Amino acid sequence: MTCKKHLKKPIKIFLIIIVCILVFNIIYFLSKPIRLPNKLVEKYLFLEIPKDTTMEDAIFEIEKNEWEIRKINYDYGVHFGKNSKPNTINLENEENLVGSKFIYVYLGEYTVVFECFVYAYLIFDENSKLIQIVVIKDLEAM
Repeated sequence: MTCKKHLKKPIKIFLIIIVCILVFNIIYFLSKPIRLPNKLVEKYLFLEIPKDTTMEDAIFEIEKNEWEIRKINYDYGVHFGKNSKPNTINLENEENLVGSKFIYVYLGEYTVVFECFVYAYLIFDENSKLIQIVVIKDLEAM
């Protein structure tokens, strides 16, 4: 019976430590959403710039969020190559071409072990309405 009493306190302390770690991690990720996995970053971006937003309104939102526009293309969309990664140069064919226009945006960077740079393609249809967002993370090794 006394053994159970002695075990309750360490278990309670252990649970408090676990809860503190979870709360810290949640605050850490929410403070900079680009740290989240790509699919969640895409969902976050869709909250900031909803589907069917015009290119002009998207540019306004990008500037409001202090992201950096790296490229705007009004002539063609984004080609997804064999590795399913976006490619905007050397378009072999239109088979995997998505959209008619795009904006390439630098969202920011963060460091865990290596520096990670986060970019997004905002892809628009022929009517300049947002149809898809693709997030890319680029790790820079030492």
